[in-house]
Amino acid sequence: MAIATISTTTAIPILTTQIQIKPEPISTNSNSKKWSLKSCKNLQEIKQLHAHITKQGSLHSSSTLTKLIAKYAQVGSLESLEYAQKAFEIFKDRNLVLYNTILSNYVRLGKTKEALDIFCELLEQGPAPDRVTMLSAIAASAELGNLCFGRQCHAYVLRNGLESWDNIGNAIIDVYTKCGKQKWACRVFDRMSNKTIVSWNSLIAGFVRNGDVEEAVAIMDDNGFD
Repeated sequence: MAIATISTTTAIPILTTQIQIKPEPISTNSNSKKWSLKSCKNLQEIKQLHAHITKQGSLHSSSTLTKLIAKYAQVGSLESLEYAQKAFEIFKDRNLVLYNTILSNYVRLGKTKEALDIFCELLEQGPAPDRVTMLSAIAASAELGNLCFGRQCHAYVLRNGLESWDNIGNAIIDVYTKCGKQKWACRVFDRMSNKTIVSWNSLIAGFVRNGDVEEAVAIMDDNGFD
C-alpha cells in the first residue's frame, strides 16, 4: 500500500548521475585465495569481486546483490556509495530487502536526500514498505527537518499498524522535536506501549534542543530521574 499523499513531484529528483563501473579483474594466479565478500578489506577488493561475480552471472541473485551493496556501504566513502547505487540501479527485480539495505545505509551515512529519492521510487514501483523501510524514511525526514514528509510517514505507520515497534515511535518523536512540534512528540510518546530509555532520551533531548529546558527538567522530575 503506497502513501497516497506523497508525490514524487514534490520530492527531491531521482539521482541522475550515472557511475560507470570499471572494476579491475581479479588475479587468476593459482596462489590467489578464494574470494568472498567477507574476505574483502577495502573498496578495491570489493570492486574486483564485483567484476568476478558479474562475469559469473551471480548478480542475477538478489541475495548476492544485497550483500554486495551492504559491503560497498560498509566502506562509508562517497565513491563506495556511488558503486552501491549503480549496482542497485542495474538490478531490475528489486525486492524489499534490497530496498531496505540501500535505504538504511544511505541514512546511516548521512545521504538523506538520496534515501528519500529511493523511498519515493519504492512507493511508485516497488513492494509495500514495512517497518524497517519506514524507520529509514522517518529518520531521513528528521535529519532533513521535513515535517510534511514526516507526518505523512507517521500516517502510513498508523494506517498499517506499524506503530508498536518502539524504534518507530522514537524516530517519529525525533522528527517532531526537530521540527519544533514538542506537543505532537508528547502525544506520540504518551501512546507508546513500550517506552525505552531511548524514548525518554529522544523526548527530553528534543525539549532541550528547542530551548525548553524547564519542561525537560519537569519531565525528568515527574518520572523520578535523578
